[in-house]
Amino acid sequence: MTFHLRLLSRFRLLTPDDGEVIVKSKKLQLLIAVLSLADGKPVSRTELVALLWSDRAEDQARNSLRQALTTLRQLTGSSDAPLFEIDADWVTLDPRNMVSDIQQLLKPDVIPAKGWCVPTGEFLEGLQMRDDAIETWLRDQRAWVHERKIELLTQSLERYIGADDFVSALVQARHILSIEPANEWAHKMAMLGLALTGDRTAALQQFQQCKESLQAHFDIAPEPGTLELFDKIAKNDATLASFLPARVAGQHHQPNDVSVPEDRPSIAVMPFTVLSDHSDQQHFTDALTKSITSALARFKDLLVIASFSTFTYKDSAPSLTQVRRELGVRYIVEGSVQFAGDQLRVTAQLIDTQTQGHVWTERYQRSIDDIFQVQDDVTERIVGSIANSYGGRVRTAWNAASTDKRTPHYQAFDFFQRGLNCLEAFDSVRSTEAIENFNKALEIDPTYAKPMAKLSWVYLLGAIEGWASDYEASFEMGWEAAQKAMKLDPTEAWSHWAMAGCLFYQGEQERGMTALEKAHQLNPNDADILFDLGYYQGLCGDHEHALDNALKALRLNPHYPLWYLMELVQIYFDARRYEDATATYRRIAENRLPAVALFAGASYAALGQFEQASDALAEALALDPASSIERWTDRKMLPYRLAEDLSHFADNLRLAGLPE
Repeated sequence: MTFHLRLLSRFRLLTPDDGEVIVKSKKLQLLIAVLSLADGKPVSRTELVALLWSDRAEDQARNSLRQALTTLRQLTGSSDAPLFEIDADWVTLDPRNMVSDIQQLLKPDVIPAKGWCVPTGEFLEGLQMRDDAIETWLRDQRAWVHERKIELLTQSLERYIGADDFVSALVQARHILSIEPANEWAHKMAMLGLALTGDRTAALQQFQQCKESLQAHFDIAPEPGTLELFDKIAKNDATLASFLPARVAGQHHQPNDVSVPEDRPSIAVMPFTVLSDHSDQQHFTDALTKSITSALARFKDLLVIASFSTFTYKDSAPSLTQVRRELGVRYIVEGSVQFAGDQLRVTAQLIDTQTQGHVWTERYQRSIDDIFQVQDDVTERIVGSIANSYGGRVRTAWNAASTDKRTPHYQAFDFFQRGLNCLEAFDSVRSTEAIENFNKALEIDPTYAKPMAKLSWVYLLGAIEGWASDYEASFEMGWEAAQKAMKLDPTEAWSHWAMAGCLFYQGEQERGMTALEKAHQLNPNDADILFDLGYYQGLCGDHEHALDNALKALRLNPHYPLWYLMELVQIYFDARRYEDATATYRRIAENRLPAVALFAGASYAALGQFEQASDALAEALALDPASSIERWTDRKMLPYRLAEDLSHFADNLRLAGLPE
């Protein structure tokens, strides 16, 4: 007697007699899904607790797991064979007694039998949780399911072509296109299938669909090979068979040469190598490679090659020149994983395929008590080090590289980066230059949401920091730019980030925090957003999470910009950690913001160090002679949610000697 589990689309659990087990709890649905994905392998209680109850103390989390397992036993009732095997440390789901629609996807070395259909639907469709660990896990599993479907459909398509069954191959190509409308290879196979079955008109129409999809999704034209195929079909050329995939005939597939894009940084994460022969370790290494790829893909101004393409090199050692030519990328991430007892060491490096020089390298050593947490941690550290707009090694190398091919898109990206560099100086003169550069980027590409979002921040800071002569006018321009950024691209995390800043300074902290959390959800590996999330959590009185997120952002982006430290002074002060606030203040060599000096002065006063407090206030007054308690405790300047936090700042400014 077998239960049937549906994970692709909305969660459903069917009993052996075709009844349905109603599982209302999202945590229970996730628990079943995690155990099913293990495909009969034991899952440690530690892993389950870390994923599903990461926000609870360990004893409480383990008790929640025990209750969940008890509930599952009650829901599934008695059967001829137990669904779960549970002991003190492990939980196992027997796949023979609970068949899931995802099981075939879990067997990477098995090509599905003829006639098997790839299931449709997103993994756990519609399931969302306000929990970073769970949302990250769901995002990664959904990305993996997507890629695995494409992989299986591709295998099936090639097998049909190899058997000269072009009708079935065409069905598989269309299935791929229903999942990835801009998959150029699938369009080519559909064109071939139609042409070889005698429908030249439909084949030519398929090319038009291909052209429109590539333009809509990537703003690119079809590659030369696709154009050549179109030309041969149009001329009714008899040599179409030369376009069939070479690997169908058992030959090594030679990809077409692909030009490296010049409009933005392009990057591929090559399969990490495992320095041992254990299959379970290889599974972790492959998962880590895909996790890094998925995380990088969230930075929308990077062109990231899908892991489906990079994994074709898994069992080979291609040269940098070959990878550059075949994948069309400027940078690659490569690395290795080594296990030693309960320790794991990951080495990663970023390489420029043009100069063949090493841009960055790092080594991470972790205990493997919680392998999921290790994967997330290492992914965050690698992505944070190389991808952030401020301090990320990819953009640093890209900006330093010279090129003679200044395409319009490249110029827009270049002006955007120049604007960021100007804004990082945090003064009125450079803020004007930042506005000019962001506007130039938008003149070239009016659909580019990121410079519009950052333009909003410049105007907002102009109002708050006094760079603009008219607070209301500058704020209004910031608000308008934030709204435009949202209209340009509501899936761009920076659009929500800009909207959040404006909402906070309008006094709408709850809506502002929702927008900021959405920005973080869209790109949880963007350290800049994570740090500001911490800053605004501090303004809302959530000082514990504020510090956690701010310090995590510092770890994720070790080459962080100056404004991280400026905001950290306030975060420490608000958390009543005055010594940390003053120590951070002393690390800032060039302070151009009066608010930072004021928070330092208030921290010194709270410590009873009045001479240092006086010096800090003198610096603040030199930067802003109009500084006063009334001015700087106005919620238009510091939008604290709690009156007690605002009073805490005012009382210590008064103690330090700032005029009322």
